[in-house]
Amino acid sequence: MPTAVVYFAEGDRNLLDLYGLFFPTNGKQGWQTGFFASPEELLDGIRQQAPDVVVIDDYQFCPDMDIPSLWWLKREYHNLKIVVTSFSHREKEVKLAGADQFIHKPLYDLQELEDAILRSLRSQPA
Repeated sequence: MPTAVVYFAEGDRNLLDLYGLFFPTNGKQGWQTGFFASPEELLDGIRQQAPDVVVIDDYQFCPDMDIPSLWWLKREYHNLKIVVTSFSHREKEVKLAGADQFIHKPLYDLQELEDAILRSLRSQPA
């Protein structure tokens, strides 16, 4: 089975660093991971290697519910699973825009995020 590729896109550098500690490349999860602090970095990373799952910070990467950005990602990368994390209560809108899962912040337990990623990976086509 190929190694899963999971990207984390988070505007809060401290949280992004925490993701890096909890989800290191080839860590206990066995994933190849990438960490991106801006939308531009994320898109460059996706163009170089499309991930299986991307975890996106709603505030930094989808300001004012940038629905076209999520639609574009889904259109260009059909099998890409998107997990959105957010302090907002826009779960319905975010899912309509193309997110597969929505997690409310603050994330008190990163196990919740890991579980969402695992659910997304299980739903990938073979």
